[in-house]
Order: sequence, then structure tokens, then C-alpha cells
Amino acid sequence: MSVITTISTYRKPVGAKSQLDLENVDIPVYVTGTASSLTEAQLLSFKPFTAWFDGMNPELYVESVTVTDVHWFGSRIGFMTIKSVTRLMGTGPPLPGIVFLRGGSVAMLVVLRCEGRKYVLLVKQPRVAVGRSALVELPAGMLDGDGNFAGVAAKEMREEAHIDFKHSELVCMSESNKQYPSPGGCDEFIEYFYASAAVTPAFLRSLDGRATGCEAENERIRLSYVPYEDLWCATGDAKAAVACHLFENLVRNRYMRDEVTTTQVFRGPELDYVAAGLKEE
Repeated sequence: MSVITTISTYRKPVGAKSQLDLENVDIPVYVTGTASSLTEAQLLSFKPFTAWFDGMNPELYVESVTVTDVHWFGSRIGFMTIKSVTRLMGTGPPLPGIVFLRGGSVAMLVVLRCEGRKYVLLVKQPRVAVGRSALVELPAGMLDGDGNFAGVAAKEMREEAHIDFKHSELVCMSESNKQYPSPGGCDEFIEYFYASAAVTPAFLRSLDGRATGCEAENERIRLSYVPYEDLWCATGDAKAAVACHLFENLVRNRYMRDEVTTTQVFRGPELDYVAAGLKEE
């Protein structure tokens, strides 16, 4: 039988956004399983854990939390699984409380305009969780520790597509409405960004099938693109469906424009071999 150890008591910071009644009450936090060696300092340094606690709705009363699993990315915590005892309005049986904590992420709807048509940039990569060796998706990435959504989006575009958008050239489409892909068991929320560039046919050709990704994270990514009107049937990636829904409704209601956000696509050394052809066109 696994030993369950108390490693911490967590108290919501006074003045936190949520007005949870437990601001001045210590909540016991236990560890077990692969989390048995977790220290209080390590736990509290994992921002998805503290964000989950601090953002709790006032009607949800957390009585205790048990950390059951921790997955490390090198020296830092990447993912964490917890089980909470939480009751609605503090009464009745506990609500389903197993949560996979991974924090926020970003997804990019990148529209490339070429000779009067719109194309959407896609990535293909292995996804063990769904048993696919080359799942077609929008470019996406996990949020970094400082909460810089636009910075993460720009970083993902550089790493996955070798396209360098400035922060000012990215339009957040979910700023007023967080998107939760799997709220039944995961805390993840996704911020959606839009960016668009005018490119040449040679640039489009240079993207198709090109291998990219961060070697340090063992990413195996290849680029692809499809006409915008075919995106709905080109992938089962839910991020693509949400991005299109947000984009089309924001444009329809005049909250944003369907337009180019940058007139220049910056190219890294890996595209030097096509640079001359791009200039000629």
C-alpha cells in the first residue's frame, strides 16, 4: 500500500482573484506514488498547481489534495496528477476530482496568402496518446513559466515553421474567453493567435514536408499546408475547428479583420537555399 505523506498546507494568497472562503484556511496537501519524494518547494514552484488552487470558484470548497504522479522535464516539473476532495458549496458527496495539471498552451492559426488564395500552415507529428505517427495539427506549444502567451506563440512559429512573427503581428482571438479542450479531467486552457503573411509560391513549396521541431524536446515535426476552405476536413485536430470558429466569428462581428498582419516573413539559415528563388519571384 502506498504511503501518503503530508508535505504542505496550502493557503490561498489574500487578495487572489477568487474570493474563495478558504483564503485563511490551510488545505492539507499529501503526496503518494511517484510523487512521494516531492518537496513543498518543488510543489509550490509548479505554477499550474498554484494557479489551479488560486483560481478556484467560490462555490467549490477544497478540503484536501493528494499529488499522485509527477512527470519531470529535466529538473523542472512538466506534468502533475492530483486527486482532490472538493464539494459544491461545502456539502454533499465529493465531486470528481482527479486532475491532470499541465497549465496553459497556445495554438496558432497562420494564414499564408499566395496568388489570391489563403492557405493554413499545419504540422505533422507523432502523438503517442492517440496512437498516430503523423497527426495533422495547428502549430501549438505549452505556456512558459512567465505567462507570456504571445512570446510562446512567436517562439513556436520560429521553432516549428522557421517563420518569425513579431509580437505586434499576432492577434489574440481568445483574450476574453478562455478555451478548455478537456475540462473533465485536465486544467489546460488554450490561447488562440492569428497571424497572416503574404508569401510567394516558392515559399509555400519550401514548407511542404520540411522537418522542424526542437531537438532538445525530441520533437519530430514536418510542415504542411492546406487551402483555408479545406481545413475543416484536412485534420481531426480540435484546435483547428476552434481556431476557425473564433476567426470567422470575430471577423463577421468586426472585432478583427481578415487581413495580412505582416508584410515580411523572416527566414532563418535553414531557408538560405531557397532565398535566391524567393527574391527572384
